[in-house]
Amino acid sequence: MICILFLAVLAIAKEGISLEQEVKEYDQIFSKIANKRVGVDVKNINEISNPFVVQSSEPNSSDVNIPVQEPEYSLEAIVDRKVKINGKWYWINETIESFKITKITQKSVILTNEIEQKELFIKTKDRSNIEIFSK
Repeated sequence: MICILFLAVLAIAKEGISLEQEVKEYDQIFSKIANKRVGVDVKNINEISNPFVVQSSEPNSSDVNIPVQEPEYSLEAIVDRKVKINGKWYWINETIESFKITKITQKSVILTNEIEQKELFIKTKDRSNIEIFSK
C-alpha cells in the first residue's frame, strides 16, 4: 500500500515538472508574439499595380459596323481623396478610359473629357443615395 502511494506521489511530481516546463515554453512563445511587428507602408500599397491581366479580344470583320456602347461607370466608394469606380481605386487627375477625374467631393465624383462631363453618385441597390456622416 505504501509502495502504491509512493508511486502515485512520484507520478504527480513528474506531471508538475512537465507542466512547469510547458508553461515556460508558452511564456517564450507569447513573449515572441508580443514584439511589435511592422507591416507594409501605405505608400508602398498605393504603388502596387493591379495584378490581374485583362484580356481583350480583337474585333471580327463583322463587328466593324456595330456601334460602340459607352461603358457604364459605377461609383462604389469615396475615401479621403480616393474613389473606387468599377472595382478599381483612382486618385484625382487620373484617367478612366477617355475621362479624367477632375473633382472629388463627399458625395460625388466628376469625370470630364473633351466632349462631356459626368457626375457619379454612390447608389444602393434600391437606387437611393447613401449618406454617411462622421465627425
